[in-house]
Amino acid sequence: ENKQIEGAARNYIWRQKPSSNLTAREARNQAVISENIRNDKAYAFLKSVRGSPAYYQHTFYDLLAMVRQLGTPTWFFTFTAADMKWPDLISVIARQHGVTYTDEEISRLSFDDKSN
Repeated sequence: ENKQIEGAARNYIWRQKPSSNLTAREARNQAVISENIRNDKAYAFLKSVRGSPAYYQHTFYDLLAMVRQLGTPTWFFTFTAADMKWPDLISVIARQHGVTYTDEEISRLSFDDKSN
């Protein structure tokens, strides 16, 4: 992912008029690049990098396109894993930290102990 970010950060589309007086020196200056991105004059290609603002913007527009084509959803489900109630998972994570618990010990742990 770091290589993806490094490669993507080098690619910019400049949305400036052809008469813009941007010099090569300014184009290499990180402060100028950041300012142009902030003012929406340049757009960094980071939409393939999970967690980047460009990724979320791209995903948001994909979702809007789906709603436009398919209509608004009738049902919306969210699923959450009850990971604090899985003794096997807590045991595996604890072993990675050098601690071994029995199932009985795990059942007596407080929420704070399980989440730390």
